This record gives sequence, C-alpha cells and structure tokens, in this order.
Amino acid sequence: MRRHAFGIFALIFVIAGVYFALQPPRETTQWFYGVLLRVGLVLGALWLAYPELSRVPPWLFGVLTVAIGIVMVRPRLIIIVAPAVVAIWILRPRKI
Repeated sequence: MRRHAFGIFALIFVIAGVYFALQPPRETTQWFYGVLLRVGLVLGALWLAYPELSRVPPWLFGVLTVAIGIVMVRPRLIIIVAPAVVAIWILRPRKI
C-alpha cells in the first residue's frame, strides 16, 4: 500500500510542478515549482526502489538522515561522513 502512495504522490507532485513551471503563480513563489518537481522525482525514485528498501535495516535510515544533514551544512565533510556511514553499516553488531 505504501508503494502505491509513493507513486500517486510522485505523480501529483510532478504534475503540479510542471503546471506551476508553465503557469507561475507569482514572481515571489517561482521556487515553488522547483521544489514540487524535486520532491516528485525523489518520491518516484522511492516508488521504484521500494521492494529493495524493505530489506534495508531501519536504523540505517536514521544514520543516513543525520549524515545527509551534516553534508548539507558542511559539504566538505562528505569525505569523512561517507566512509563513516559505510563503516557503521559493515561493522554493526550482527544477530546470532
């Protein structure tokens, strides 16, 4: 059911983004269509990747959220953050 929701919302956001790109509401909100298109494309990617995402451990989403936040604030830290995320995933304790 979630996969269908991702697909529906992706389609709605992309259609709205294209509509506002062709018919911008005001000059002060021109960024709006860019946001709608980007969110729609990300949701579309999630819709395509949903079966594989169900196999990813839930804690990894939290680690990736924090890592993306750090890289958004300080882009040069990707050199440290990316290997740290990979190391956390590889070196995590395993259930026996």
